[in-house]
Amino acid sequence: MRLILMRHAKSDWSGGGTDHQRTLNARGRRTAPQVAEWLAANGWQPTAVTSSDATRTHETWLHLAEHLPGLSPTFTPNLYLAEPQTIIAHAAAHTGEGPLLLLGHNPGMSEAAHWLTGEPLELATADAALLEATGADWRAACARPAGFRLVRHLVARQISGDR
Repeated sequence: MRLILMRHAKSDWSGGGTDHQRTLNARGRRTAPQVAEWLAANGWQPTAVTSSDATRTHETWLHLAEHLPGLSPTFTPNLYLAEPQTIIAHAAAHTGEGPLLLLGHNPGMSEAAHWLTGEPLELATADAALLEATGADWRAACARPAGFRLVRHLVARQISGDR
């Protein structure tokens, strides 16, 4: 079983509106497709996507979809600024075999990755934690600390060349 925990791409703080309505900035729009291209080229093409319903996660998904075609994500308010337990519950409810992509926000995404792997991890914007567990029981793998192995901390700035 493979799980991708991804933080939304870099957002714009200069616009008006609520936190939920923040959009991506130029770096976010540039970086997200590069992350998707890496995932597709390296065997991490998700087969299912669940995302926060915030504007910046919607926009991140639109840019990811350029290189991850054929997916219909589920957008849910439950992943907006979600606690790690909520993120883990979404993974535990997954029944598919291919990689699941959960797209959301910090600190929940980093904390969920830490709990699931036992390894401290800080996801910057557009970073992804690529996790793997043996077996086919998502619920069992998500029920115990360190039920997954951290395969890679995919650092968006290293892929994109942004510093």
